[in-house]
This record gives sequence, structure tokens and C-alpha cells, in this order.
Amino acid sequence: DSTDLPINPSYLNLIQQTDAKIHCRSKWLNGVTISLEDSSQISVIRTLSFVKWTQYTGKITSPSSKIPKKSKFKAPEGKNDYSDQIKQVRGDYLFKNGLKGENILIGVLDAGFTNVDTNIAFDSLRDEHRLLGTKDFVSLNDADIFEAHYHGANVLSIMAANLPDNYVGTAPKASYWLIRTENDGSEYLVEIDFWIAGIEFADSAGVDVTNSSLSYTTFDDPSMNFQYQDMNGENSRASRAAAMAAQKGMIVIVSAGNDGNKPWKYIGTPADAKEIITVGGVMADGNPSPFSSFGPTFDGRVKPEICARGTSVALIDVNGNLTYGSGTSYAAPIITGLMAGYLQYFKENQIHI
Repeated sequence: DSTDLPINPSYLNLIQQTDAKIHCRSKWLNGVTISLEDSSQISVIRTLSFVKWTQYTGKITSPSSKIPKKSKFKAPEGKNDYSDQIKQVRGDYLFKNGLKGENILIGVLDAGFTNVDTNIAFDSLRDEHRLLGTKDFVSLNDADIFEAHYHGANVLSIMAANLPDNYVGTAPKASYWLIRTENDGSEYLVEIDFWIAGIEFADSAGVDVTNSSLSYTTFDDPSMNFQYQDMNGENSRASRAAAMAAQKGMIVIVSAGNDGNKPWKYIGTPADAKEIITVGGVMADGNPSPFSSFGPTFDGRVKPEICARGTSVALIDVNGNLTYGSGTSYAAPIITGLMAGYLQYFKENQIHI
């Protein structure tokens, strides 16, 4: 539809003539994210006739290392049999019927994918050419994506790892695009725009299901912070883009966030988006993980819609070893992988909803 038309190239040329560097763009929202050496130059851009509004979204910072000193993601803890976290949401039923995500394309939006190009857990993914490609909207250097943060690799393992008799993910036969939208070294509003660029790219690549373990609430610059009243599916650009992706036919799965035992408490964005699936975390006994963020959305919609194991989730680390981690970011890929198997059934049987 008209939202898929590219941004007017003459607009882009005029912006670039002001010494602004275009970092990423959104055809759906008809906007660009630019970087400027001299912030006063934004006054020139504001005078351009086609510019409706501008917003400061943060600084360009160096991406964090593989194992950062401080991370927004939950640290490893606890133990459980990996099959238990699948059985808890009845995923074993799909497996018994051969539904492991075959011919389904999953897009993973995360902070980096350390060693996915060498990790033994992903041998079959690489050997069978189901690792379709990578895209980096943070550093704009796709070659760095396997040297960036470990978190996306952990998330991917919950879906794609295939170590028979040791660990098998929830969609070991699916194909994958790895998309970097998160810089774990800092937290600025610009990462919302990276996320939008990532979800638009996933759509252009024909992705069926996306997994996003990213939730935005507060930032390094407090003036950018969201408020609970912003969690209505409309105020955040990321949430509007997530809803558009769903309307275009993509199944969008987002973690609820890990603020349930913090002052914020509620879900973040894009978890508040309409027409997507938001995933919360639970413990082995089915009770909520203490950190799992709460709904409802500010406008009263039920969130999260579904939960999976979020406490002591079994996964494969960047060195190919079994380990455990906690967070709704590890609950979401359990559901994403099983959703791929579910979608496989519908496609193979030509069932339309």
C-alpha cells in the first residue's frame, strides 16, 4: 500500500545537503533519523518545506563489547531441563507432530549475535543455509554483528539451537534473519528508530514471525522518558510500527519487559502495541516471574497476552555450553519458535484465518 512507497528522494537529497548524515529511515512513518556534528544545524533542516517536525533522540555512542560491564538484560541463574520449558506451554505436542518451524522465516531483533557464525549449536542452521542473512542498524556494519552483544545469540539458541540429546530449540527447522537494532552500551530514544528500521527490513525480507526482546521505558536522558500514559499503542513510534507490521501480515512477538519489581512496573514499548503478541515470564510452577512487567496498557487492553518460562530458562551460551538465564526476553523466543511451528501447520494445510 502507500506506506510502502519510499521516501521522496528529493527530500533526502535536500536533507543531506545540510551536512546531515542519514543513519536510518522509515518509509512507513515517512521519516529519517539523522546525525549532526553541529546540533545547531537542525534549525536549517526545520526550515525545509517538507519537514513537519523534528525531535532530538540522543547521542551516537560506541557499541558495547561482547560481555558488557553492565547490562540491561537479566543475568544467568538457576537450572531446569530445557524440555520442561517447552512442555509447560504444550510445545511438545507440536514437536510430536513434526512442527518445528520448517519453511517459516523468523526475524530476530536484538543487540548482537556473538559467535553465531561459529557456535556448534547453530551448525545445522548454517549447514542447511537457513541463516539467511544479517542486518545492523546500530553501527551500519553487518560484518560486526557476530562480534556484538551476546544477548541475541542467547535468544536465538532458545529457538534455533540443535544439539540432539543435549538441547533443541523451539523452532530448529526455521530459517532466520538476524537484525541488530539495540546498542546495550547506552539507552537513548534513537534506538526506537533503529527498531522501526529493523521491523521494516524484516517485512521487506518476507519474515513471517519476528521476535523482539527489547522494551523501552526510561532513558539515559530523563527528558526522553516515557510515562505510563504513553503505553497506549499510539504514542510510541515503535508501537505504531509494530502494529503496522502486524496489519501487513507479520506475527510480531515482543517481550513484556523486566520492570515488574521496579517502580515503573508496567510493560514498555513496543510491548503496548495493538495486534501484536506480548509475552510475560513465569516460573516453573506457573506463577509470574517477580520481574515480569505488568499490564494492562494505559487504554485498558490485556497485556501480556501469553506467558512462558522466564525464570531460569535453559539456553546455549556463545561458547556452545548449556546455561540458564532469566528475563521476559528469554520467554518471548519460546513462544516465537512454537508460533513458527503453529504457522507451519496452517501453511502446510492451506488453512486461512
